[in-house]
Amino acid sequence: MANDCDDSFGPFATNCTAHRFDFTLKFEQSILTIAPCALFLTCAIARLGLLLRESPKVKRQSWYHAKTVAYACFIALQLTSLVLWSKKTRLSGSVSVAAAVLTFVDSIALAVLGVLEFSRSVRPPTIILVYLVFSTAFDSAQCRTLWLIGERVAASVYTAGLAAKLLILLLELQEKRSFLLPPWNRLNPESTGSIINRSLFWWLNRLLIRGFRATLSGQSLYDTDAALKSRRLLSKIQDARRSWATPKFRLMQRHRLLFALLDSIRQSLILAALPRIFCIGFKFAQPFLLKRVVNYVANEKDHDPEKSTGFALVGATALVYISLAISKGFYQHQLFRSLTMVRGALVSLVYSHTLSAPAISSSADATPRAPNSASLTLIGPDAAAITSALEAIHEIWANPIEIILAIWLLSRELGPGSVGPMGPAMKDWTVAIQARISLTSAVLTHVQESKMLGTIPYWLDHISELRVFELHKSKKFRTFIAYMNMLGNAPTALSPIVTFGIALAVQSKSGDQLDLTTAFTSLSIIGLIVAPLSHLLYAVPLFASCLGSFDRINSFITDHNKSDQTKTLTRSDNPGELSDIGLSILSPRSGQHAIEATQVSFRVPGQNEPILKDLTFSVKHDSLTVVTGLIGSGKSMLLLGLLGELDTSGDLRLSSSSVSYCSQQTWLVKDSIKRNVVGPETSDVDEDWYKTVTKACALTRDIEMLPLKDLTNALNLSGGQKQRVALARALYARRRILIADDVFASLDPDTRHHVWSQVFGPAGLLRRIGCTTILATHLLEYAEDVDQIIILDQGRITHQGPSAVVQNAAIARKAVKTAESLGSSDFTGCIEGENTTITKPQPKDEDEQEAEDLATTSDSSLYLFYFQSIGLKFGLAVICLAIIPVFLSQFTQIWLKWWTESSTESSNNGMYYGVYTALLCVHILTIGIDCWFMFVNVIPRSAIWLHRKLLETTLRAPMLFFHRMDTGDLINRFTQDMTLVDRELPTAMYTTLSAFLACIGEFILIMIGSKYLAAALPVALIILLASQSATIQATS
Repeated sequence: MANDCDDSFGPFATNCTAHRFDFTLKFEQSILTIAPCALFLTCAIARLGLLLRESPKVKRQSWYHAKTVAYACFIALQLTSLVLWSKKTRLSGSVSVAAAVLTFVDSIALAVLGVLEFSRSVRPPTIILVYLVFSTAFDSAQCRTLWLIGERVAASVYTAGLAAKLLILLLELQEKRSFLLPPWNRLNPESTGSIINRSLFWWLNRLLIRGFRATLSGQSLYDTDAALKSRRLLSKIQDARRSWATPKFRLMQRHRLLFALLDSIRQSLILAALPRIFCIGFKFAQPFLLKRVVNYVANEKDHDPEKSTGFALVGATALVYISLAISKGFYQHQLFRSLTMVRGALVSLVYSHTLSAPAISSSADATPRAPNSASLTLIGPDAAAITSALEAIHEIWANPIEIILAIWLLSRELGPGSVGPMGPAMKDWTVAIQARISLTSAVLTHVQESKMLGTIPYWLDHISELRVFELHKSKKFRTFIAYMNMLGNAPTALSPIVTFGIALAVQSKSGDQLDLTTAFTSLSIIGLIVAPLSHLLYAVPLFASCLGSFDRINSFITDHNKSDQTKTLTRSDNPGELSDIGLSILSPRSGQHAIEATQVSFRVPGQNEPILKDLTFSVKHDSLTVVTGLIGSGKSMLLLGLLGELDTSGDLRLSSSSVSYCSQQTWLVKDSIKRNVVGPETSDVDEDWYKTVTKACALTRDIEMLPLKDLTNALNLSGGQKQRVALARALYARRRILIADDVFASLDPDTRHHVWSQVFGPAGLLRRIGCTTILATHLLEYAEDVDQIIILDQGRITHQGPSAVVQNAAIARKAVKTAESLGSSDFTGCIEGENTTITKPQPKDEDEQEAEDLATTSDSSLYLFYFQSIGLKFGLAVICLAIIPVFLSQFTQIWLKWWTESSTESSNNGMYYGVYTALLCVHILTIGIDCWFMFVNVIPRSAIWLHRKLLETTLRAPMLFFHRMDTGDLINRFTQDMTLVDRELPTAMYTTLSAFLACIGEFILIMIGSKYLAAALPVALIILLASQSATIQATS
């Protein structure tokens, strides 16, 4: 029978005639029914408006009809419930009828929204699933109440409605990936997964199982989410930079890149902030729960024969910590999506400006350097520093909120009396890293020459010295990290000291004693204060330290903007249609000359002295001009100047911006031969023109002899083949002007003759399409086919004119002699390289080789190798220093327990408090010493050893290794991998060791305090280790 208390709000039904452990019916109907229903209706209306503008995305399925039947039954049951509540007089009231009406309206809205969500959404409906999960739990409480008060008819209908709601929940959980229409059927599992799937990360299980069974490759990973793709991120950050460059933001120009970056990912940052707020709520539910549990165990346990309160506390504990885990999972998922966007946007921004930057510039000491030396550091250590700093961006606003709430809770518990240069260092370290990477990149790019000249030992020592200097520069930053770590842990020790000291002073006047419940509840609340305070003390300086990296990236972007004289290399407006031989003349030109230079001087950006002086020459349309001279005379610099890569003075005019360039040092991407020639997969392929170009460059025979034909990885070719692929790419572009730099240096005589006759000769491809060509070369044996020869010497033009006139000059004869001497030594090696490359088996792909290497290398051997870099003596010292603070941390809790269990005489408080204070102070000091020893002494020693091993192994590897391995992959070992070794690995090892030792300490405490809980710990430990082992093996 119903009780009078059910007409009251309650919320607990403690004053009922028949006592029951329950909520009142009015509370359940108003708070647990009306509130969720109203919120769902509000969200459903907004969602319906969005879905009506979407197109259908799925094919009809048979179980769609089952869902329709389930919704119809649910609406009928809600209508029946409404009729029952409207007729009953004893339980009916304004709240009951309103709840029944709102539930019936909700059922209709649920059905309509479910139909539209099924057909017009790629994933199960999030709004419906969230509503069903919470309303099912709330309805279970009301259903229990109806059965307890004896309302069998209403309870039966309510139970049937609850069963229908559970059935709908199961049906809506079914994902639609298998019957989505194109192109939505190609989305990754995260994009098509339900909210339950994503909250528990079930969509990763298949990938983890696959990684546990075999080594994952790039092709086995899921497609990148559209929001994380670089093209979109680059467009958004460029738009944001333009917006923040307006005059209204002039006061923020110094940090414009930072604000633009945050503006470009603001939606992702907001999505991460919402679960962070839920984390705060569930975190601060813990002290209330702890106090209730301690009070129940101490005072109420014997007065609860049915254990209802005990079981409720168990359920509340599970609810709090499961909810905290799920909300933290959502938060970290969205946070790392934001960090991925940060990295993608910054790397894309640097990459796009690297492509438009001058090919050569000068450093601070006026030494010419390529822009990629700076960009390698910017996309490596600088981008890593920024992402690491922004990882704590939400802590900056969340931690003050947590501190304020925790202080308020502590004042409630103990009374009002209880409330009481990284940037420059990081920048210096990064500059030192850039110096090492620049030299390493240059040596690896020309490692063959270094091996032949015998300079490997010199470069090995020189680069190692730069590494030592770099780590010496890092010690200032590392010392600051140790200081911040000690400072961040200081509140953990100082807060209990101050809090308990003030509390003892206040309670000594009132005569109260510090009991067990108050002590450990207060300690829990103190933990809620010091944890965010420690994070805040660490997060703010770390965030400030990344400003130096932002300045470096912003300076790079600003300083490397091309001048107005820079020529934009665009595709020809009219590439022409193929004639009967697959060719056509390019569109007519205006004027007599394609290039005119009058008193032109070129200099490297950043330098004052020109390297080419007072050049005056002209190049006619459709002609072939050869630029020659001794080594170091400036041939390559002249070509770069014509491309607009050097600072220019004088009068230089190009009739067209449609220019293609073939460098002396070939640049190919890690893709097939065909894609290197015709461009990325998004571009259209002219098959006839592609075949014509590859045949003219003598690639047809080589391609036919390769197992994968033109799908072979271009990086696995020989030097001569790579050069011809690069030349074919320049020809395929069909630009009006072709600039080529010494493209014959790696070709044997027969191939050289073929390429000359088919490409550059009188009947060659370039003459037939009317392309103006400037060729820098030592080769003058085909001088009679050349329209003009320009001879350079010491940065000036000494001779120019038709080949018959220039060949008689003494400098020309000297150049020919030099070319012959170079050719006799170069071409022999080239012939051998060409033949061996064609006849030998195709090398394995780098991903396959890396997979084999990982398969044969165990994790234990990797750990042993890392600890070998530390050394036995330093390793034992690290372990000993790590044990001391962990022991002190655990012993302070034992001492606090002894204190609260001591005699009630206040005379002992002074002794216990003094020892407690001393233990915590020594604990903080040992943390600082441990962190300083680890980061300032051990880590640099290990980093030097690892870098030396890597450098020795790389530079002393056989030539075949460099032929098989992409230079970019090798440079990545010294940039990205060394960054992980220097920054991520030490922190991970330090925190892992500290956490492992802390777990041992906690385990010992639990064994002492609770035998039954200690017996369950090994089982939990085995489950944890098994899951961690599977995850680590899959992700490694």
